[in-house]
Amino acid sequence: MGHDPFYGGSMRDWYDSPQDEDILREQRDILPNGPIGFLCPRIEITPGIPEEALSIVSEYLSGAIGTMDFMNQMENLKVRQITKPVSTVQV
Repeated sequence: MGHDPFYGGSMRDWYDSPQDEDILREQRDILPNGPIGFLCPRIEITPGIPEEALSIVSEYLSGAIGTMDFMNQMENLKVRQITKPVSTVQV
């Protein structure tokens, strides 16, 4: 029937032979972070995290503060956030 794979007659060659550009475009659209993008962790900053918390994390990661200082500062920040007075809106 003309589908002998040894002579270039496989069904894939006749019916499914996209251009290289089409394959690369499809991969780029479906996998914007590349073929191993799903294996890499994605970090997203959640809105509402205080700048002070990000600063504390940055200091810790750079080695400017140790683990205990990091934990104490984060705990203090949490306590301040919890006890922060709620602002009221006048209507």
